Amino acid sequence: MKIKLSSRILFSALILAFFVHNIEEAVSICSFPVQSPVAFIQPVSCIQFIWAVSFLSVVALAVFITAMKTKNLKVYNFVSTGLSAVFLLNALIPHLIVGLYTLSYTPGLLSAVLLNLPLSIL
Repeated sequence: MKIKLSSRILFSALILAFFVHNIEEAVSICSFPVQSPVAFIQPVSCIQFIWAVSFLSVVALAVFITAMKTKNLKVYNFVSTGLSAVFLLNALIPHLIVGLYTLSYTPGLLSAVLLNLPLSIL
């Protein structure tokens, strides 16, 4: 049996996965000490991170709604592909690579690998 999913359903699932990912990060970020591998970069505080994640979630939601309401297929394709690429890079670079480098859990690792990575590839 072959299941065909439309790009709009996949894009909606990706945005939902992004929100799950941001919730996982926001809940777990305060429990894990953040250490910068570079001495001159000071990590953000727990509250600063939660505000940043909240802001990015609102922006992503606004962009998603704009893309879903547009009648212009080129705009929809540009926005959905752009956000998918951003989520793919976010899953790979900070989460997967740092998790493999440190061999430990980093906030957001589970949802990035299990949800964002496969959905952004699709």
